[in-house]
Amino acid sequence: MRKNYKAVLIGLLVVLAVSVAASASASAAECPGTGSGVVLCSGGHVLEGTIPFTGKKKPGSGSEYEVEGVMKIVCTGSTSKGNYVATKTGVEVTDLVIENPGCSLSGHPTCTVKPLVFGLGSGLKGALASPEQITLSAMGEASFSEISVTGCEQAYTKKVTGTQKCSLPKSTTEAAKHEVVCEVPGGELFAGTKKVHIAFTEEIALASGKQFSLQKS
Repeated sequence: MRKNYKAVLIGLLVVLAVSVAASASASAAECPGTGSGVVLCSGGHVLEGTIPFTGKKKPGSGSEYEVEGVMKIVCTGSTSKGNYVATKTGVEVTDLVIENPGCSLSGHPTCTVKPLVFGLGSGLKGALASPEQITLSAMGEASFSEISVTGCEQAYTKKVTGTQKCSLPKSTTEAAKHEVVCEVPGGELFAGTKKVHIAFTEEIALASGKQFSLQKS
Protein backbone atom coordinates (compact mmCIF):
# COMPACT_ATOMS: atom_id res chain seq x y z
CA MET A 1 0.00 0.00 0.00
CA ARG A 2 2.83 2.36 0.93
CA LYS A 3 4.59 1.55 -2.36
CA ASN A 4 1.43 2.42 -4.30
CA TYR A 5 1.10 5.69 -2.36
CA LYS A 6 4.69 6.62 -3.19
CA ALA A 7 4.15 5.78 -6.83
CA VAL A 8 1.03 7.96 -6.99
CA LEU A 9 2.83 10.82 -5.20
CA ILE A 10 5.78 10.62 -7.59
CA GLY A 11 3.38 10.58 -10.51
CA LEU A 12 1.62 13.69 -9.24
CA LEU A 13 4.92 15.51 -8.74
CA VAL A 14 5.99 14.65 -12.29
CA VAL A 15 2.68 15.90 -13.69
CA LEU A 16 2.96 19.11 -11.62
CA ALA A 17 6.54 19.73 -12.78
CA VAL A 18 5.57 19.24 -16.41
CA SER A 19 2.58 21.55 -15.94
CA VAL A 20 4.70 24.30 -14.36
CA ALA A 21 7.33 24.00 -17.10
CA ALA A 22 4.66 24.20 -19.80
CA SER A 23 3.09 27.24 -18.13
CA ALA A 24 6.44 29.02 -17.86
CA SER A 25 7.17 28.23 -21.49
CA ALA A 26 3.79 29.62 -22.55
CA SER A 27 4.37 32.81 -20.58
CA ALA A 28 7.83 33.27 -22.05
CA ALA A 29 6.39 32.79 -25.53
CA GLU A 30 4.11 35.77 -25.07
CA CYS A 31 7.05 38.05 -25.90
CA PRO A 32 7.76 38.29 -28.76
CA GLY A 33 4.56 37.42 -30.59
CA THR A 34 3.62 37.25 -34.24
CA GLY A 35 0.60 39.56 -34.32
CA SER A 36 0.20 42.94 -35.98
CA GLY A 37 -0.09 44.91 -32.74
CA VAL A 38 2.54 46.00 -30.19
CA VAL A 39 2.92 44.97 -26.54
CA LEU A 40 5.12 46.14 -23.67
CA CYS A 41 7.36 43.39 -22.30
CA SER A 42 9.71 42.75 -19.40
CA GLY A 43 11.51 39.51 -18.59
CA GLY A 44 9.63 37.64 -21.31
CA HIS A 45 6.23 38.62 -19.97
CA VAL A 46 3.63 41.04 -21.27
CA LEU A 47 3.16 43.98 -18.90
CA GLU A 48 -0.38 45.18 -18.23
CA GLY A 49 -1.86 48.30 -16.67
CA THR A 50 -0.93 51.98 -16.55
CA ILE A 51 2.86 52.05 -16.33
CA PRO A 52 4.57 55.43 -15.79
CA PHE A 53 7.85 56.37 -17.44
CA THR A 54 10.24 59.32 -17.48
CA GLY A 55 12.59 60.64 -20.13
CA LYS A 56 15.62 62.87 -20.46
CA LYS A 57 17.60 64.32 -23.36
CA LYS A 58 20.25 61.90 -24.55
CA PRO A 59 23.71 63.25 -23.64
CA GLY A 60 25.46 64.73 -26.66
CA SER A 61 22.31 65.09 -28.75
CA GLY A 62 20.83 68.39 -29.93
CA SER A 63 17.42 69.96 -29.38
CA GLU A 64 16.31 72.17 -32.27
CA TYR A 65 12.90 73.50 -33.31
CA GLU A 66 12.42 75.38 -36.57
CA VAL A 67 9.49 77.28 -38.03
CA GLU A 68 10.23 76.87 -41.71
CA GLY A 69 11.47 80.12 -43.23
CA VAL A 70 10.89 82.08 -40.02
CA MET A 71 13.13 81.08 -37.10
CA LYS A 72 15.15 78.37 -35.40
CA ILE A 73 15.01 77.77 -31.65
CA VAL A 74 17.74 75.85 -29.80
CA CYS A 75 17.16 74.39 -26.32
CA THR A 76 19.65 73.01 -23.82
CA GLY A 77 17.75 69.80 -23.19
CA SER A 78 14.47 68.12 -22.44
CA THR A 79 12.71 66.07 -19.78
CA SER A 80 9.49 64.13 -20.08
CA LYS A 81 6.97 62.00 -18.23
CA GLY A 82 4.02 59.95 -19.37
CA ASN A 83 2.32 56.57 -19.18
CA TYR A 84 2.26 53.37 -21.14
CA VAL A 85 -1.28 51.98 -21.11
CA ALA A 86 -0.62 48.31 -21.77
CA THR A 87 -2.73 45.20 -22.32
CA LYS A 88 -2.03 41.68 -23.62
CA THR A 89 -2.94 42.81 -27.13
CA GLY A 90 -1.72 46.40 -27.38
CA VAL A 91 0.03 49.41 -25.88
CA GLU A 92 -0.26 53.18 -26.30
CA VAL A 93 1.27 56.26 -24.71
CA THR A 94 -0.91 58.78 -22.84
CA ASP A 95 -0.46 61.93 -20.75
CA LEU A 96 2.96 62.61 -22.24
CA VAL A 97 4.49 66.00 -21.42
CA ILE A 98 7.90 66.99 -22.82
CA GLU A 99 9.50 70.12 -21.37
CA ASN A 100 12.32 71.97 -23.14
CA PRO A 101 13.93 74.58 -20.85
CA GLY A 102 16.80 76.94 -21.63
CA CYS A 103 15.66 77.88 -25.13
CA SER A 104 17.08 80.71 -27.26
CA LEU A 105 16.45 82.12 -30.73
CA SER A 106 19.33 81.28 -33.04
CA GLY A 107 21.19 84.43 -34.08
CA HIS A 108 19.21 86.69 -31.73
CA PRO A 109 20.55 86.37 -28.16
CA THR A 110 18.52 89.34 -26.84
CA CYS A 111 15.19 87.62 -27.53
CA THR A 112 13.38 85.81 -24.72
CA VAL A 113 12.06 82.39 -25.65
CA LYS A 114 9.49 80.79 -23.40
CA PRO A 115 10.40 77.16 -22.54
CA LEU A 116 8.75 74.88 -25.09
CA VAL A 117 6.25 72.42 -23.65
CA PHE A 118 4.98 69.61 -25.85
CA GLY A 119 1.59 68.47 -24.59
CA LEU A 120 0.16 71.77 -23.40
CA GLY A 121 -2.98 71.26 -21.33
CA SER A 122 -3.93 67.58 -21.46
CA GLY A 123 -0.67 66.11 -22.78
CA LEU A 124 0.23 64.07 -25.84
CA LYS A 125 -0.80 60.58 -26.86
CA GLY A 126 1.28 58.13 -28.84
CA ALA A 127 0.11 55.49 -31.31
CA LEU A 128 2.56 52.69 -32.09
CA ALA A 129 2.48 51.58 -35.72
CA SER A 130 5.22 49.04 -34.93
CA PRO A 131 7.75 48.42 -32.14
CA GLU A 132 10.08 50.83 -33.99
CA GLN A 133 7.78 53.80 -34.62
CA ILE A 134 5.42 56.03 -32.65
CA THR A 135 3.24 58.94 -33.79
CA LEU A 136 2.67 61.71 -31.25
CA SER A 137 -0.39 63.98 -31.25
CA ALA A 138 -2.26 66.15 -28.77
CA MET A 139 -4.86 64.56 -26.51
CA GLY A 140 -8.35 66.05 -26.74
CA GLU A 141 -8.52 69.64 -27.95
CA ALA A 142 -5.07 70.63 -26.67
CA SER A 143 -2.30 72.02 -28.88
CA PHE A 144 0.87 70.08 -29.53
CA SER A 145 2.86 73.09 -28.28
CA GLU A 146 3.21 76.87 -28.40
CA ILE A 147 6.12 79.02 -29.58
CA SER A 148 6.53 82.33 -27.76
CA VAL A 149 9.37 84.78 -28.52
CA THR A 150 9.31 88.22 -26.85
CA GLY A 151 11.55 91.19 -26.08
CA CYS A 152 12.90 91.80 -29.57
CA GLU A 153 11.95 92.66 -33.17
CA GLN A 154 11.53 88.94 -33.89
CA ALA A 155 8.63 88.66 -31.42
CA TYR A 156 6.44 85.71 -32.37
CA THR A 157 3.63 83.71 -30.75
CA LYS A 158 1.91 80.74 -32.39
CA LYS A 159 0.22 77.53 -31.35
CA VAL A 160 1.73 74.39 -32.86
CA THR A 161 -0.68 71.71 -34.07
CA GLY A 162 -0.41 68.40 -35.91
CA THR A 163 1.51 65.16 -35.45
CA GLN A 164 5.11 64.01 -35.16
CA LYS A 165 6.50 60.58 -36.02
CA CYS A 166 9.43 59.40 -33.92
CA SER A 167 11.60 56.31 -34.29
CA LEU A 168 12.35 53.84 -31.50
CA PRO A 169 15.71 52.25 -32.40
CA LYS A 170 16.60 48.94 -30.71
CA SER A 171 13.18 48.93 -29.00
CA THR A 172 12.88 45.13 -29.33
CA THR A 173 16.04 44.57 -27.27
CA GLU A 174 15.33 44.53 -23.54
CA ALA A 175 17.12 47.37 -21.73
CA ALA A 176 16.67 49.80 -18.84
CA LYS A 177 16.60 52.77 -21.25
CA HIS A 178 15.36 53.20 -24.80
CA GLU A 179 15.87 56.02 -27.28
CA VAL A 180 13.06 58.06 -28.77
CA VAL A 181 14.35 59.93 -31.84
CA CYS A 182 12.16 62.74 -33.20
CA GLU A 183 13.55 64.50 -36.24
CA VAL A 184 12.98 65.57 -39.83
CA PRO A 185 11.49 63.82 -41.77
CA GLY A 186 8.47 62.55 -39.88
CA GLY A 187 6.69 65.69 -38.80
CA GLU A 188 3.35 67.10 -39.80
CA LEU A 189 3.48 70.00 -37.36
CA PHE A 190 2.38 73.54 -38.21
CA ALA A 191 2.48 77.01 -36.66
CA GLY A 192 -0.35 78.61 -38.59
CA THR A 193 0.47 77.72 -42.20
CA LYS A 194 4.21 77.35 -41.60
CA LYS A 195 5.66 73.89 -41.16
CA VAL A 196 7.48 73.19 -37.90
CA HIS A 197 10.48 70.84 -37.78
CA ILE A 198 11.66 69.39 -34.50
CA ALA A 199 14.83 67.41 -33.77
CA PHE A 200 15.65 65.85 -30.40
CA THR A 201 16.54 62.50 -28.84
CA GLU A 202 15.44 61.33 -25.41
CA GLU A 203 16.17 58.25 -23.33
CA ILE A 204 13.06 56.71 -21.77
CA ALA A 205 13.01 54.57 -18.61
CA LEU A 206 10.19 52.95 -16.66
CA ALA A 207 9.57 54.56 -13.26
CA SER A 208 9.94 51.07 -11.73
CA GLY A 209 13.47 50.77 -13.11
CA LYS A 210 12.64 47.47 -14.86
CA GLN A 211 14.26 46.54 -18.12
CA PHE A 212 11.71 46.49 -20.94
CA SER A 213 11.14 46.19 -24.66
CA LEU A 214 8.43 46.59 -27.26
CA GLN A 215 7.41 43.49 -29.20
CA LYS A 216 4.78 42.32 -31.65
CA SER A 217 1.63 41.17 -29.88
